[in-house]
Amino acid sequence: VDRSIIPSVWPAGLGRVDSRRFNAQVKDGDWRYVPQSFEDICDWATVTTEEDNVSARGRRYLVYSPSVLPADKQGSMFNVQIVLQGVLGDFNLSPLGNWNRKESGAPSATRYLFLESGGFQPAFDAQRRALENLRELVTVKLGSGIVDEEDNSGRIEIRRSLFTKVRPTGDQLPAVRMGDATDPGGYARKIASRWRVDHNVRIGARRADGRNMDIAPSALQRGDFVEVTVFADVHLVRRNKRTGPVIRFAMNDVIRLWRGKDVQVRRALRCKKRDTLPIRTSSKCFLIPPPARPCRTLVCLTCRARFTLIQR
Repeated sequence: VDRSIIPSVWPAGLGRVDSRRFNAQVKDGDWRYVPQSFEDICDWATVTTEEDNVSARGRRYLVYSPSVLPADKQGSMFNVQIVLQGVLGDFNLSPLGNWNRKESGAPSATRYLFLESGGFQPAFDAQRRALENLRELVTVKLGSGIVDEEDNSGRIEIRRSLFTKVRPTGDQLPAVRMGDATDPGGYARKIASRWRVDHNVRIGARRADGRNMDIAPSALQRGDFVEVTVFADVHLVRRNKRTGPVIRFAMNDVIRLWRGKDVQVRRALRCKKRDTLPIRTSSKCFLIPPPARPCRTLVCLTCRARFTLIQR
């Protein structure tokens, strides 16, 4: 947004720019940042074809265009990976996702999450526009309309297939080792010769020093502010007598930046007036201290009482 990266656009430090040592401004010639316009994205990325050795049966990859790669990376293909941020909505990131424990349900089983704006539209809308442009690029490259249904709720849907079909030929990733903790009842292990789980989704939390630590999926809650690294998962399928791409954005990792209660505190501290102080307090209320640039009201974290602020 105006050459500022998205983590720096979120208000009240939600994007944790300092913890990732980001450059707050996009530098000329830096190929890692997603362009804002569709025209620029057409020069920035491309889609693999059947002739590329990296394309498996019916699958395509969104990769960086050779024209934007630095000299030391020429001759190689790199999958486009995008860092998204937002407020966590509905999700299921458990080891077996939404699988119904039946083999017939393996093809449609996924792990998924929805990102929401939390009322912070500028940063969130910029991310949605970028994903829409990437969808359009894939559609243009593959020459047919999008087959999969799109989510029009204003959220960002991120969804990754849980199982991969085991085929007699071709290169395939090894299966993830599963035990009783991740596969209670052994249902996934019973079908491992036909359907395998070949990836993990890392779930973590950002520490104060900028490092990430692994946490259990159950430690995440709706309302948490998260950072998700995604890639375009593109499959060519045949439906209703025509072939077209199914385009999903799938997660590699999900990192919690702030707990939901911290997001609420920072929402209350959004600056609307400079140089203000609270005029009343309560010994029964837990109040956040006035920030360097406080807003007009503070909200008690216990009873949700609102405290009016006045100018110094």
